[in-house]
Amino acid sequence: MNHNQLSGTLQTRFYGTGLTWYNEDYTTNCNTPEFIKCLEELKWELENTTPPGTDNWEWPETNAAFLSGVIAQTVTWPGLSKMCETPDGDWGKSEVVGKVGWTTAPGWEDGKPATTMGGWWAYISAFSKEKTAAYKFVEFVTSQEGELLKISSGCDPARQSNFDLLAKDDPFYEVMANNLAISIPTPALPRWGTTFDTELRDNVHAAITGQVSVEEGAKAVDDALQKFLREEGYID
Repeated sequence: MNHNQLSGTLQTRFYGTGLTWYNEDYTTNCNTPEFIKCLEELKWELENTTPPGTDNWEWPETNAAFLSGVIAQTVTWPGLSKMCETPDGDWGKSEVVGKVGWTTAPGWEDGKPATTMGGWWAYISAFSKEKTAAYKFVEFVTSQEGELLKISSGCDPARQSNFDLLAKDDPFYEVMANNLAISIPTPALPRWGTTFDTELRDNVHAAITGQVSVEEGAKAVDDALQKFLREEGYID
């Protein structure tokens, strides 16, 4: 379980308890029994169900391990589905062609299933000489019709309507549609990904690798989140 996968995996688990990082009044939920439960589960899984050295794997090692059959399950972005069905690809030879299944993330007994919603952004430079044309291009490629052109090049669409349409003929897109329907986006706060998320990963990594207790890790995450919200002007 590497730093780069921690925030997405933990967020999916945490949202499945019925809580999110903070409430509408910006009170935080990380130093809670639910968050501690998530850390305990991740720590147990790291110690008992993953190969040695997994705590220092990054995306290439994780994907390569799944493609070679070293690991049987992984929580990841949908792009890995294409790699699994490509015998020889950029991430290495796939030994699992035709052997992979997909499903939505499970929830806790006292919560509900939830997944992390990812996303990309398109920007138009202030120095662009053709701002209107650039905007129209972005408008088209993110439209329902334009998104369908991505599929032949190995890219997935992002609109719920397209997933619902494709799900009729493709079981993978049916799973994607179901995941999107229960997804919760990462907080749309400026500097979330560059400031708080870094401390989140470091503190969670320390907790699940035994450098600190899970209780200490949960408090450290909560303290870091409160500090972030305070510095950004959301709380006093």
